[in-house]
Amino acid sequence: MFTRKKKPSALTEEIQKITDDYEKLAKEQKDRILALREENRQLHTRLDACLQEKEAIASTLLRAEQTSQQLLEQTKQRCEQLLSEAHRKEENSQKRIEAHQSTLRELAVQCENILNGIESELKHPAGFPLELITKKKQA
Repeated sequence: MFTRKKKPSALTEEIQKITDDYEKLAKEQKDRILALREENRQLHTRLDACLQEKEAIASTLLRAEQTSQQLLEQTKQRCEQLLSEAHRKEENSQKRIEAHQSTLRELAVQCENILNGIESELKHPAGFPLELITKKKQA
């Protein structure tokens, strides 16, 4: 390393310079290690926060999916209930219509019979002959 001999004071100064350089380097390394540890701690804190946020989002999404499934099921049940009720009302209405149509057919037949009877009476009156009524009034 040293090719020539230095004086003890020069050697001491050289050793002191190397020691100072080493201590300076060691301090820089120590400061760098402390800074990296602090940065690592901060990153872990941010990571933990991100993981908690991820869990919260996942939980929220799961609840939202469950809620949407419940709403879909409730809506489906309500639709089925409404359709069933509508079919029941339609059947009742159809039965009433058929009953009214039957009544109207019966009334039409009765009206036809009455008209036929009236027409028959008009063609062949079945009462007292007009002569009897006129003779009775004269007597």
